[in-house]
Order: sequence, then C-alpha cells, then structure tokens
Amino acid sequence: MSSPSAAVATKTQLAHVAFSSEASYFVACRASGLRVYSCDKLVELVYYRCNVVTGDEVTCAELLTESNLASVIRTPNAADGAADVYRVHFMELQRKETKEKQIKTTVAFKTLGTPGLGAVGGVRLLGDHMLVAGEKKAVLVVNGNGDPQDKDERTTGPNPLGLCALAIDQGTLVYALPRGEKGAVQVCRSGSRPDSVDVHAHDSSLACIALSGDGRLLATAGSKGTLVRIFSTHDGSKLQEEYVLLNFVG
Repeated sequence: MSSPSAAVATKTQLAHVAFSSEASYFVACRASGLRVYSCDKLVELVYYRCNVVTGDEVTCAELLTESNLASVIRTPNAADGAADVYRVHFMELQRKETKEKQIKTTVAFKTLGTPGLGAVGGVRLLGDHMLVAGEKKAVLVVNGNGDPQDKDERTTGPNPLGLCALAIDQGTLVYALPRGEKGAVQVCRSGSRPDSVDVHAHDSSLACIALSGDGRLLATAGSKGTLVRIFSTHDGSKLQEEYVLLNFVG
C-alpha cells in the first residue's frame, strides 16, 4: 500500500516517500524540498529546493520514472483568514554530462492550479494521467501535449490524508477515492458505464487504500488498524480479510 502524505511539521522533518513505478528510484520530500535517489546504489540524482522567499513547502510527491515526477507545493497566503494556495508541479528532469565529466540536471516545469480542491494531500501518476486528491474533491488530469488539463472531477467527502490510488485494467483507467460516508470507497473507471462502484469497506475512517497493478483488486485499511480487506473493483464484493496483530510495548 502506498502511504498517505503526512502533515508538514518542520522544514527538516521527512514528509513523504514514494517509489517509481518500476521501484528503481524513490523520491523523499521535506517541506524545504525533495530529493530523488537510485535504489540500486542509493545515489542522489536530483535535489530540488523550494522558493524560500514565498515560503513554499512540499507536501508530497509522486515519481513516475527517474525523470518524471509530480510534487504538491503549498504557498502560505499572507491575507488574514485566507486559505493557503496549493498547486501541482509536473517536473521533467534532464540530466546531461558536462565537458568536465560532471552530471548537470535541469528541470522543466508544468504547473497545475488546484482551485476548489482545498488542501491537496495526495497525487498519483500513471502514464499521461495524474490523480490529485484534495480535502473534499479529487481531479483526474491528463498531461496532453505536456500541458496538464482537467479531465474528470469527483466529490470525495473529507479526505485529510489525500488518499487515492490509480491503475489500469486492460486499457481502462481505474482509480479509487474515499466517499462521503465514513469508511466507504468509490472505484471509478474512465469512460465506462456505470463509471463507479461503491465499496463499504470499514466502519471506521479510512487510513489507506491501494489498487493492484491491473486495477482488479482494491485493498483498504481502517483507522482502527486491525483489519486489511481486499475487494473486487468490478462489483465491490469482499474477497479477503486479514487481521493485523498489534504488539504494544509498555
């Protein structure tokens, strides 16, 4: 299961970690910036630092490949009582060897505004698609011709953890988001009718959701931390249930 982004507490505290689709690289985020590493030799490939003048902070990031990632940036709003501004940077990294045999990295940005989403806590990448999860809404974005464009918006209800998942099932895009009801998940299929299946997963609030690589299975965990359940994404039926044994040291 992919872990949800945590609230950014300090500039030095680790906020989020995510692996690339083939698990060869990972991105580690602090509020002050992000770094991309190779899993093979734990070599740092990229370091991106936020704009300290505007007070920008990274809340989470998602790595598609070594050179393609998306990061969520929060900019504090100086106006009294005004909400902070969130936007998604779609970043393309280009690494070239200089004449001095050093590797120079340049970053090309495309920016997606997130009006109406509130605080953005999660982002997922798959091919040309990006799923962005806000407080009460989520939007599925297609990065057509390098320019992010809105494709589909869904109401999720409260989603402070930015829970979301994205996969593909025989050419059909599948994505999972919380519903307004406590412990419920909506599994959506792009271009299909019906285009969503409701799954009543837990009596408690959701703590984590994940899709299998082929988009046919949904795994969920509740906030009680005692159960992991697996459902069919086609009809929402429960296929498996596993109890989690918790060891407390006191």
